[in-house]
Amino acid sequence: MLLIKTRFLKIISVILLFCIFFSINLSQNENYINTKVNKQNFELDFQIPKKSASSIVADHSIVNKIRNNDILDSAINASKENLHIAYGHTSHGSQLITGMNGLIPFKENLGGTSDLYEWNDGPTEGELDIDDYFVSGDLGHNGDLAWESSTRTYLDDGNHNDVNVVIWSWCGGVSDNTEEGINIYLNAMNQLEFDYPNIHFVYMTGHADGTGENGNLHIRNQQIRDYCIENSKILYDFYDIECYDLDGNYYGDKNVTDNCDYDSDGNGSRDSNWALEWQGTHTEDVDWYDCTPAHSQALNGNQKAYAIWWLWARLAGWNEINTPVLSPITPNPSFTGKIYLNWTESIDSDNYTIYRDFSYINGYKDSLIEIGITEETYFNDIVSVDAEYYYAICSSNETGSSDFSNCVSVSVEFPNPTPPTLELISSNPSNTGEISLNWTSNSNSLQYSIYRHSSLITELNTSVSNIFQTSTTEYSENILSQGNFYYVVTTTTVNGTSDISNCVSVLIDFSYRSPVSIGLRIAGITFGVLALLAVGVGVYKKKQK
Repeated sequence: MLLIKTRFLKIISVILLFCIFFSINLSQNENYINTKVNKQNFELDFQIPKKSASSIVADHSIVNKIRNNDILDSAINASKENLHIAYGHTSHGSQLITGMNGLIPFKENLGGTSDLYEWNDGPTEGELDIDDYFVSGDLGHNGDLAWESSTRTYLDDGNHNDVNVVIWSWCGGVSDNTEEGINIYLNAMNQLEFDYPNIHFVYMTGHADGTGENGNLHIRNQQIRDYCIENSKILYDFYDIECYDLDGNYYGDKNVTDNCDYDSDGNGSRDSNWALEWQGTHTEDVDWYDCTPAHSQALNGNQKAYAIWWLWARLAGWNEINTPVLSPITPNPSFTGKIYLNWTESIDSDNYTIYRDFSYINGYKDSLIEIGITEETYFNDIVSVDAEYYYAICSSNETGSSDFSNCVSVSVEFPNPTPPTLELISSNPSNTGEISLNWTSNSNSLQYSIYRHSSLITELNTSVSNIFQTSTTEYSENILSQGNFYYVVTTTTVNGTSDISNCVSVLIDFSYRSPVSIGLRIAGITFGVLALLAVGVGVYKKKQK
């Protein structure tokens, strides 16, 4: 019976071990399967970028990003590797293409990466794929949806399965449109996004027509812009780009046209042209490049190209980093040297780099001191010298860095160090001339200075002798003349020199004998007399015997 029980227990143990082993392997297999699925989804998302969680707006505020090479080559190359674009337009929309064509030699002649901004009508290695004029027409007028049905027919064709961006432009269809007509356009675009979830659909505003801020065009464009911002859409703000030059000067309130003409003095006639004015004060092939965009000037074509390449980079996954805003430093001035910095959070930032200088920071310069990198939105700095300090920060991620933040400053004013306290001189009066001084320490002291004078010292002047400097808290000297001598000490730190210490004095008198020495002499004489008496008494007693 005992043998049967033992065998039964062994069988149960084997079964339990088998179950445990099987469950562990099953768990490992499940983890492996999940890992493969996640990897496949990641690769798919990389090839067909996700829609943005917030609006992406290409307008005048970003045109200098491409112009100033603020976007890494890797971000541009990512757009060429991952985007396949269908672009529908007529003459006004061709400004983007004309500008893109001129951008290629312009950047290369300035030393840019060869072929970086190349594109082709069809997939080609190392070039951005744009199916230009993918169907005929533009966004039409007053609720016309011919473009929408053409888009569906095109996307449903199996030959275009690689397309992941669709962009349509207006010609004059916003100028004569209505609120209802624009809503028809917006609803149609939104429905396309639902029906083709793996494709980015780019909204657009209409070109300037000279009717100004009170005109129907301006109002309808604002309707489009508001919708895109409120609903996290992608917008190429064609109109906004035409209202500003590259220095950020605004012409939208001056009846600006698509040709960049504007009313400079408010007399009702468009007598100036912002593009020609800017080109005339800047160097061709350095600040701008010649091209012939339809209905407009070269500089407008430049700006349209800058904005669209910024948008391509964003759609390919490049996260533009917002510039952080530094808060004013408090307290200001600082009397401790402890500087507390804080700033606004930058979306998509991995970390922040903090810079300090002794002059205003408005961009990178050799004198900048990098004092720290943090993932937080605050940083504590410590300085030890009186000065005016200037701070700025940049946010960064793997794609690059933001612009410099605003510059803030703080004045640091350390109080003078506390003066030492001199101890009283122990041998006073002194009949040897040997003097020893001791005083309290200051942990920040660079040196102590000892001063001596023949009368009480209340201030340092030319008659007070600076007799020694030391880094310790003691000093000894041997004086060869008699008289009263007075001493003070100061300490020097990086923040300045202290006031004088308390004044101590000593009397040097070589004839002086202290009470102790007199006592010792009396004691010696007494001892000698007593010794002689003792000897005398001893001799007398011996003779009596």
